[in-house]
Amino acid sequence: MYKEHSTVPPISCRPCILMFDSLVANGRNKVVNNIRNYLAVEWKTKSERGPRSFNKNNFPGIFVEGPLQENFCDCGVFLLQFVEKFFESPITDYRFPVERKDWFSQQDITKKRESLRKLIVRLGPNRQFTEASKKR
Repeated sequence: MYKEHSTVPPISCRPCILMFDSLVANGRNKVVNNIRNYLAVEWKTKSERGPRSFNKNNFPGIFVEGPLQENFCDCGVFLLQFVEKFFESPITDYRFPVERKDWFSQQDITKKRESLRKLIVRLGPNRQFTEASKKR
């Protein structure tokens, strides 16, 4: 289990894989292992410093506990919101668990979806799409 934050000094910088999963899907560890394997192959292919191991000890996967989706169709909107919030208020303490459940609300997602729809309508050349999207 995780140690209490008060007993562990803050970790302000560390190589890691941050995973923002708004659906809490199965297979998280497999995803992180696939990313580590990819990094190892890229390192071997492009580095002149010899092979390097990417494992859970030197490149941990950190599952950020953030807001959760209420449906299965807002994955992209959540991704954009996570990225935006990550750059607005970066994670500064990488102790486990990393919690950001209050980063944004479902109402923020609704607003983001609507602003994206308006942007697509404004940039899109097909006005029939515009009218159809308003009816949804």
